Amino acid sequence: VQYFGDASRGLKGSKEVERVPFIEGLGAYAMLLDKMGGSSGMGSYLEANIKKLRSSKADKNKSGYREWLLSELPIHGQTSYKEYVDESAWMANLWIGWTLDFFVELFAELHLGKDTKTAAADAYNRTLYNHHNFFQRTAFNTAVK
Repeated sequence: VQYFGDASRGLKGSKEVERVPFIEGLGAYAMLLDKMGGSSGMGSYLEANIKKLRSSKADKNKSGYREWLLSELPIHGQTSYKEYVDESAWMANLWIGWTLDFFVELFAELHLGKDTKTAAADAYNRTLYNHHNFFQRTAFNTAVK
């Protein structure tokens, strides 16, 4: 929570999110998910995308998360700007958003009193299911069983 608080304070009075504490906060959240999930590695999907953020070609001198992402935009010219390059901060940002959306839905379902299996299935069907291919869906459903 401390990392996200630091990130949200903004840079010099702007509404920009500070990049370093935001990414550190995501890393701490991934570790927490792994501890909660035991050997299931719930945070590993998030961590894989955090690794993409950390190895991004974006300008490391940019402190704000948005300005940092925008500095990486030219690499997507490789795809004629029709899709994101897989190993990029933009792709990582997209998947991190979808993953966080899933966990928001999962915890909301658990808060309503649903059992973990049902909560995970319901949250998945409303979120990540829409972005996963057949193999990813199969892997998720196998992990939840």
